[in-house]
Amino acid sequence: MPLDTESSSWIPTLQCPEFQVKYQVKAVLEYQQQNDYTKKRKKTETLTSFAQPVIIVQLPTQGNLFSSDNMLASIDSRKHTNRWCQYRVIIDKRFAAMTSTLNLSIRLAPMIRGLKLGLVSMHIVQRFTIKNNTSSQSFSRTIPLSCHYQSTPFPSSMHAGGTLYEGEFQYKIPDTTSSSSSGGCLVPSIETSPIANIKVEHLLLVHLALTFPCLSHDGIVRRAKRVVTFQCDFDLLHPCMAESMSDDFMCLPAYDHPRSIIK
Repeated sequence: MPLDTESSSWIPTLQCPEFQVKYQVKAVLEYQQQNDYTKKRKKTETLTSFAQPVIIVQLPTQGNLFSSDNMLASIDSRKHTNRWCQYRVIIDKRFAAMTSTLNLSIRLAPMIRGLKLGLVSMHIVQRFTIKNNTSSQSFSRTIPLSCHYQSTPFPSSMHAGGTLYEGEFQYKIPDTTSSSSSGGCLVPSIETSPIANIKVEHLLLVHLALTFPCLSHDGIVRRAKRVVTFQCDFDLLHPCMAESMSDDFMCLPAYDHPRSIIK
């Protein structure tokens, strides 16, 4: 029994302080009993099961069919150059479920003498856009991710033409109940129909905190601070998908409306 994909009222399951979208499913059985003597059928009876919660999930097609090809794609910034350093950022997933882990690779080559890398951090920016016939509302939240692993300590100093820093990190995406400092929580990425226009977008931010010696206005050499930021689009899935991101999941049959599944 496929979902009614022609309906414009579907909104993926969503729960946040501003609004909630929940679904339940019931099974309805209609039957008629036959009289053993007259062979006549009695009036129609109906049995209805208890309502059970279900989750409707929107998959990130990104303009393409959902397949193993784009499922395994990574994010690669390629080489960037500024006045302080050259750097490259690689993230192992273009989309992931809440509660899962993101692997981050950092490559950094200094362009000035005495450069230090003091901190690498990752954040998710969650942007809401809610529209109706008369108004539009937009707001965003920035939620930090906790680092669970770092392969190499930050070097004490890097100089021009010197050591290339290479580090691997693992960041944990919180679940829907984890609140940020702004009092919000993460929800999946969604984009609904024009009739019920709710859009939730996500960005990944990677911050590289740098310090280097610099001559100040009073003639004293002090350490200046700069933050290099890399950002990219990212699709966030419902936490129920964390257990489904497997080879079996990639072999799902084709579906008329690939952006919605029920679980």
